[in-house]
Amino acid sequence: MAVSLAALSVFLYADFKNGLDDALNGALRTQASTLAEVVREDGVGELRGQPLKFNEQVTGFAQLFDADGKVVASTSQVEGGVMLTPTEVKRALREEVLTSRKSLPNVGKSNRIIGEAVKGTPYVVAVGRPLRDRQRVINLFLAGLLVGIPLCLLLASFAGYLVAALALRPVERMREQAELLSSYAPGARLPVPETRDEIAALGTSLNAMIDRLEQAFSDERAVTTSARDELGTPLALLKVQLDDALRNDVPPEELEAALRAAADETDRLASLADDLLTVTKADQGRMPVRLHPVDVSSIGAHAAERIRARMSDAGRDLEIVRQDDRIAQADPVWVAQAIDNLLDNALLYGEGRVRVFTQIRGDEIAVHVTDEGDGFPADFLPRAFDRFTRAHAEQGRGGAGFGLAIVEAVAQAHHGTAGAENSMLGGADVWFTVPRAPQGAEPVSVGPAERPRRRQRP
Repeated sequence: MAVSLAALSVFLYADFKNGLDDALNGALRTQASTLAEVVREDGVGELRGQPLKFNEQVTGFAQLFDADGKVVASTSQVEGGVMLTPTEVKRALREEVLTSRKSLPNVGKSNRIIGEAVKGTPYVVAVGRPLRDRQRVINLFLAGLLVGIPLCLLLASFAGYLVAALALRPVERMREQAELLSSYAPGARLPVPETRDEIAALGTSLNAMIDRLEQAFSDERAVTTSARDELGTPLALLKVQLDDALRNDVPPEELEAALRAAADETDRLASLADDLLTVTKADQGRMPVRLHPVDVSSIGAHAAERIRARMSDAGRDLEIVRQDDRIAQADPVWVAQAIDNLLDNALLYGEGRVRVFTQIRGDEIAVHVTDEGDGFPADFLPRAFDRFTRAHAEQGRGGAGFGLAIVEAVAQAHHGTAGAENSMLGGADVWFTVPRAPQGAEPVSVGPAERPRRRQRP
């Protein structure tokens, strides 16, 4: 603001000064033209040796020169002085002469003079005015600037401070509220002004960020609590079984049974640790996916062979629908992992025949696993893919609740989706999608030895 006002002051000063000069020069030209008209009408003879006179209401002084630069007549103020030099007189015969003089007697120290030729005669009139009045006005104007500009700067600074304070008051309230926010006070948010401006937009964005952070903290606490509960049970059982095995009076067959049970709990712990690591990598976007053209139908068939014996022991039928042209651009290990999880869920929670088939959906291939049981509870479907959720947890059935969460993570790692619904024919229908391979891609060989990354429980 100071720089702007200083620049404005320079501009105003220059403009004001030029305006005064233009007005003064205009008045002098008018006087010179009037005096030249008088000389032309009255004749030089009538004026020679007589003092020139102006109207009483007109200020200034004048002289009449011949072609040689000699003074013919003069006003009383400059009697005995010379307003124009001979050279300036000769130039004035051709064009207007505008000059200044500081040596004229009885007038101001600085004077503005205009010389003009009398048309039709070899004479020149010179009219002048002192510049003291002009300088006095300029000094008054400068004084006004020296007082007004700092005052304007002070007022502008004060107004700017008030405007900034009013504009930033909502930000200050946000800052004060942000200091009071705590993870122990869920639901607290920053105050958003009703101005619908950038500050309000900032508050809305920050509150949305707080919502996301609060949800993330809530999810983290839920995962931590669930993981503690899930790990606590097998660890406690493992401790009891190992304590029983260490007793001296344990028969060999009971010792073997205790060690087998301890091995089962160890497998369960290892599987849970693998699942936790998988979903953590998926959250961080670091799930290692190695894409190859693979036959999804063939991967499903191999997964079915791995679980067929358990299905048979449970008295369940397993149907594999082998289909052609099901070539996907996917990681065969993770696809096999996802299908294994869906088959495990169908075995644990479903009833009747389990069916595995694929569908082509535009640029994607969907892998479906269905059963003929009661399907999912209605309140479970919206959270079917959440971690540590089990449809029949109250019955003590199922694992830690990571199966479908890993299926969704596999689908998202392939830029696909996962879904679950209750079939109109009865039972559950769970699927995930992977992208199709380019036309004509040759699938890599995937045999029964292609095992998932996680450890499988017997």
